[in-house]
This record gives sequence, structure tokens and C-alpha cells, in this order.
Amino acid sequence: MRICENAMSSSLGGVLRALTAWIIGGLFVAHLGLGLVTNLTFLSPIIENPARTYDEKMQVKWGAYYASVRFVKEGTPEDAAILVGPGWNDTMDLYFLFPRHLFYGGEQVLQAHPEIGYIVVNGNFPDFAITGQKIMLDDQHGLIQIQSR
Repeated sequence: MRICENAMSSSLGGVLRALTAWIIGGLFVAHLGLGLVTNLTFLSPIIENPARTYDEKMQVKWGAYYASVRFVKEGTPEDAAILVGPGWNDTMDLYFLFPRHLFYGGEQVLQAHPEIGYIVVNGNFPDFAITGQKIMLDDQHGLIQIQSR
């Protein structure tokens, strides 16, 4: 009788282990599938037409933000120090504008960092007086090259 109880107990343990493994595996596959769908949705504008140039793909994906970033990138040297105000995405700014040095803030940051040579114009920013050459992408976005301070 004890042999039968031990066999039944070990059989039940094996079933529970198998059931647990099946549930965990199912959750893993479901999570993997959801992640794949999310990534494909995120990338679909980019992969719809593989013949597009890098700039065309980024413009489709990021819209006006990419146009502004590209304008700043083309209007500044690689070793530029740039003051960026509110409304920008600091993670993507670093990606698109590397190796330029970015400073986030306002007039206090500008005063604390004399190496800053450019200010990104974004809507009402900068909201303080600055002397320099202003080059605009459109009526809301542009770049100011600061005169020597």
C-alpha cells in the first residue's frame, strides 16, 4: 500500500510540475507575441518601404521633431555646446545630435556654462534676451548662434 501511495504522490508532483511549466511557457510565449506586435507596430512606418533613405524613414517615424533635430544637427559643428529648452526629448536628442554637448534649462544654465554657443529655439523658448544670429526652420523652431560673451 505504501508503494502505491508513493507512486501516486510522485505522479501528482510530476503532473503539477508539468502544469506549472506549461503555464509559465504559455505566459512567456504570450509576452513574446505581444512584444513582437508592439515592435512591429512601432517599426511599421519604417519597414513599409525599405527603399527609403534614412532621413525619409526618420521623418516618417518622428515627424516635425526629426526635422527640427536635423536642422540643429546641420546648423552646428560636432563639438558644439547647445542649450535646449522645454519640449524636447532628451534621450532622442542625445541619439540624434551626438557628439554635440547638450544642456537642458534656461537662462541660469546658460550663465553657468560659458561654453554654450548655440540655443535651440522652440516655441517661446528662449524666454530671455540673447544676442546672436537667429536662423529659423519655421515660425516656431530654429537656432541662435550666440555672439561672444
